This record gives sequence, C-alpha cells and structure tokens, in this order.
Amino acid sequence: METIDLIESFFAGIAVQPVWKFQVLGLLVVALLLLLAWDRVRQPSQMLAFTTERGQVFLSRRAITEMIARVAARTHGVAKCKSTLKRRSGKLFITLHLTIRADADLMEIERRLETQIVEVLSRNLGFQSLGTFTTRAVSVVGELGEPRAASRASAPRVAELPRDAGATTPQP
Repeated sequence: METIDLIESFFAGIAVQPVWKFQVLGLLVVALLLLLAWDRVRQPSQMLAFTTERGQVFLSRRAITEMIARVAARTHGVAKCKSTLKRRSGKLFITLHLTIRADADLMEIERRLETQIVEVLSRNLGFQSLGTFTTRAVSVVGELGEPRAASRASAPRVAELPRDAGATTPQP
C-alpha cells in the first residue's frame, strides 16, 4: 500500500467512528492544556532564600507567613494578620491583610510592620530579595477609646473656642 492509500483509509476509518470518541479526546486535550497552564501560573510552595557556596536554602511559604503573623501579633494595634506572598522577577512581594484595633494608628502600624518584617526576613531567615509591601486594613475590632495624649494636646478643647464659633442663628 502506498502512503496516499494509507492516509485515505485513515480518514475513511475516522468518518465511520462514533462522534463521542472525538468529544472525549477533545476533553482530554483541553484538560491537559489546563493542567499545563495551571502549572505555569502556580506559585511554588518553597522560595529561594539565599545561596551559599555549597548549595541553596529554601523557605516554605508557610514558614514565611507564620513568621509574618508572629511579627504582627507583637505589634501594638494589630488584632490579626494574614499575608499573601507573590514571587515575581526573583523578588518576594508581600500583601498584609490586617484586622486592627479601633484606637490604632494605621500609619504607625504599617511603618513598624514593614521595618520589623524586613528585619526578621533578612536577618533571621536570610531572605535577601524583598519587593514591595501592600497593607490592607480589612477589619476593625474593639471600641474607640480615649484619644492618646499626643493627639489630645494638638486638638483644641471646647472651652478654648470663641463663644460665637458654633452659633448658627443670626444675632440681632
């Protein structure tokens, strides 16, 4: 048999096959493509912390998130912290999802957390390639207490305002 006859017989055989076989084959190909795409997009469970002359040191994502949670737990004003880690261009980008206390200063919390996390990850864990931090306050807990002494000193008291400062009705 010649090659052309083989090709013709192949296509003739396909024409008499039930359609469901091709549908199953198509679904398998789509599933395989989805698995390959997911494997490319998926973040690794371990990240390279640093390299020594004898090898490489990896950190698990779980170890990093637990360390971040411990740093946040000892920071005044933070009730709960969850973190999301992304690895892009060889750098670790951290997003913090914070539950803060009502009387907390968010700017101070962000500054302290960033400083402490960078210090812990670089000094304690040897992580050298850190990207940017994103902080999101997702919830507030507790009651709003008395303002701190620093904010009380800068805010004018009611007795210091002129008597007509709050007047809304015209004077005759």
